[in-house]
Amino acid sequence: MIRRNCTFVTYICTLALFIETVTGFLTPHPCQGEIPNESFSIPVSREEEDLLNRGEIVIREIKEQKSGVQTFEAIGRIKASGEKLSTILTDFENYPAFMPNVHEIEILSRSESDVIMNYVLELPLGQEKKYRLKISGPRQKESSFLLHWSLVPWPELKPEETIKDTTGYWLVQNDAEEQCLVLYHVSTDPGDIPFGLGWIVDILTKQSVPGAISALRNQTAKISLEN
Repeated sequence: MIRRNCTFVTYICTLALFIETVTGFLTPHPCQGEIPNESFSIPVSREEEDLLNRGEIVIREIKEQKSGVQTFEAIGRIKASGEKLSTILTDFENYPAFMPNVHEIEILSRSESDVIMNYVLELPLGQEKKYRLKISGPRQKESSFLLHWSLVPWPELKPEETIKDTTGYWLVQNDAEEQCLVLYHVSTDPGDIPFGLGWIVDILTKQSVPGAISALRNQTAKISLEN
């Protein structure tokens, strides 16, 4: 009887370990749309902290297991309150005035927690990319907030007019009085890119992240001067 119980316990433990391993394997990678940091904090290394203290923008490339997906994030300090940055980042209709490559924003619907919009990027050589986003937030937690987005279908578009997938978020953490640490994270699968236009991938991924931080920083400074 004791031997049978031991065998049964061993079986249950093995099964539990197997389930934990499988479910962990199947859990979506944070860069595929999940919010990876529910504490809403932005951890940085000592080397990154040194760069941030000099006013530089830290760029990280995050390796993805999924083919075709590129994920980058940028971190910078901005002299503004979280409230002011939230106001700027949720003024979506004004994005074409200061965000790189954003040509047009069309708000389709708005609720208390989500906004659905059409997003049009204007790229060099007359190239253009269109896609539809669902933006959720800002979600507030203590002295930080998060604004998260994901791709939603735009059936009328041809594959060459749009991108295969994109998701990302802004994470803003109050760092000091009238100063915030800002993280911009974007994960993109551009889909099939015509031969000779591979630079489009860099504009949609690696080049976009520091540019977004710089644009937010410049827009914040401009508004402060106007006020």
